[in-house]
Amino acid sequence: MRKQSLKKSLLSVLTIVAVSTSLTGVASAASNDTSTPTPFVSGFTANTTFVSANDALTDVTTISSDVPIESYTVKEITAEEFAQRTGRSLAQLEPKTLTKASTATYQYREYGFSISLGGNITARAGVLVQLEQLMMGASVVYRINFNDTDSAYISPGSGGHFQIYKNYASSIPESDTQFVFAVSGYAETAVVEEFSTETGLTIGELVNIGWSYSSTSSSTTYYRKNFSASARFTV
Repeated sequence: MRKQSLKKSLLSVLTIVAVSTSLTGVASAASNDTSTPTPFVSGFTANTTFVSANDALTDVTTISSDVPIESYTVKEITAEEFAQRTGRSLAQLEPKTLTKASTATYQYREYGFSISLGGNITARAGVLVQLEQLMMGASVVYRINFNDTDSAYISPGSGGHFQIYKNYASSIPESDTQFVFAVSGYAETAVVEEFSTETGLTIGELVNIGWSYSSTSSSTTYYRKNFSASARFTV
């Protein structure tokens, strides 16, 4: 585990990354990325500290959530995938730190969590972060080099092919080793003749797990589940 003195030493010589992000209340369609994230480290659950295979320390703490957060995910991805998903070229991923490009080593990760929407229905949310690897004596530490809040997404997880509408998904750096990831939105499913084929549940079953009436169009009624959640990650 990284010692406190190591953190203080790192913070004293590095520029703190600060990015302000405005949160919008405009609903938008969910991310087209429907692949299931592969956990970077298995068995990672809320309020758990772990050391990954490459000795990078990660802590996470739930800040607030009006639905259960079932699990957290930290997934290492390639620079090519990071560039593709953020709409940037590899050349644009140049270092923004005090170190030289020729000696800098980077790691690319997707941080996120899965939230329960009742029953076996879940949604997942994530954001991409570029980290710089630094040597502090014989130890390896990481600092946030680029926190791409534009890559933040919310999408359906398990339990059907319902729709997810995003109020916001935002990643806000608090220091060069911490950021807050927050999401808000709602899931919605169509109900015809008191049954949702998207979730396989009746109106009564949806209501019992916290879904409520949303709107009606012709012979189709829509039910929704609102959600919000936020957590603080330490890389």
